[in-house]
Amino acid sequence: MGRGVLYVAVCAAGATRLVPSRFLPMAADRGWDVHVLATAQTAEIFPNVMRQIEVTTGRPVRTDFHTTVGYSLPDPDAVMLAPASYNTVTKLALGIADTYVLTRLTEQVGRRIPIVVGP
Repeated sequence: MGRGVLYVAVCAAGATRLVPSRFLPMAADRGWDVHVLATAQTAEIFPNVMRQIEVTTGRPVRTDFHTTVGYSLPDPDAVMLAPASYNTVTKLALGIADTYVLTRLTEQVGRRIPIVVGP
């Protein structure tokens, strides 16, 4: 039985390169239905990693509200923000929702969805 829907939000940090090869397979092996969100800066800096994530998950990486990917995100049961940049962690702590990723994260705080933050 699956654990539910997991949002994995990634920021522009070097560890982003490990997400498709290390983290996503572990999450899938544990039964999570994974949906990846990325900051626009992350998608710009790591386009090859974004493609690897899309191949690994079988779905596009979400970077904004208005997308032509053909599906809406299901509500998450948990969220993992990793790798998390200092900027994103600070804004999340202050409730600043000035990007797509931060808006989705602050929404989950309000819904009391568990969020794990890792550098």
